[in-house]
Amino acid sequence: MLRVGYDEIIERIKKEKGLSDIEIKGKIDKKLSDLAGLISKEGAAHIVANELGIKLFDKAMMEKVKIKDLLIGMRKVGINGKVTSVFSVNSFIKDGKERKVGSFMAGDETGRVRIVVWDEKHIKEMEEGNIKEDVIVKVENAYVKENNGFKEIHLNGNSILSVNPEGIKIEKVSDVKAANIFRKKINELKEKETNVSLIGTLVQLFQPRFFEVCSECGKKALLENGSYNCEQHGIVSVKSVPVLNFVMDDGSGVIRTVAFRDNACRILKMDEEKVLELKDNAKFEEHKLNIEGNQYVVDGRTSKNQMFERVEFVANNVKEVTPEILMQELG
Repeated sequence: MLRVGYDEIIERIKKEKGLSDIEIKGKIDKKLSDLAGLISKEGAAHIVANELGIKLFDKAMMEKVKIKDLLIGMRKVGINGKVTSVFSVNSFIKDGKERKVGSFMAGDETGRVRIVVWDEKHIKEMEEGNIKEDVIVKVENAYVKENNGFKEIHLNGNSILSVNPEGIKIEKVSDVKAANIFRKKINELKEKETNVSLIGTLVQLFQPRFFEVCSECGKKALLENGSYNCEQHGIVSVKSVPVLNFVMDDGSGVIRTVAFRDNACRILKMDEEKVLELKDNAKFEEHKLNIEGNQYVVDGRTSKNQMFERVEFVANNVKEVTPEILMQELG
């Protein structure tokens, strides 16, 4: 089922009808009151959008979209993007046969998204090195899934992946993932804030921890009776992925932050295979000297640590600060 979030519906209403936040909220609150106990806030927003004549889903939207407009559950979707990073192709066993899965990140001027490929012809493009940074890709007939809170584009045997197609240019790639990001100081942060961006110095780094995920779908796998079990795929082979905790300081305050998977690797400047070597405490202590003191832009959300009664930060996207970013901040 397609899912359009509450904030996305509000933005569509504002954009297409020119209503203010107060006007939209008033209509939604009235609908909630009229149907007390029967619908959620998001459901009320859907009804209001429908009554205003806004089509949240239409054919044009499904066929070709900007990355910021991707929605969980979309089918037959297409995007154009510039490759920003490429991950390794992994093998796994399913039904007694060896299968492969590969992935890479691509972006346009509105955001970035992970693209996951399962079909042999798409895997071959990766293995032959045709999918690399700064290459333009055109994706057609794909579908959108959610994985650990992130939207992903998945390609199967019916999907089309074109490399450097004629007539398509992408000059600038956004660093964010389909959301309005608000830059804040650490001392301004409150509970339950989303789409927040911090810029600061990593002042303390903790040794990475690891959890096991299904090699096929990437979701967390649980150890049961000596075997790892995936809710979707049953008993599976697994791989270890990192969780990294660190402390950020921006001059206004400090905040403990957690980064998962690719973001953890980006901070450590290692791929997942190399990060596994940091289970050795001596290697970690040596490596962290190269990381502490570096500056990063971290986009994400706040969460409340109930045990310590403090606000913490969960990273959705991490990027090391460049001179260009510093110039934007000063300008």
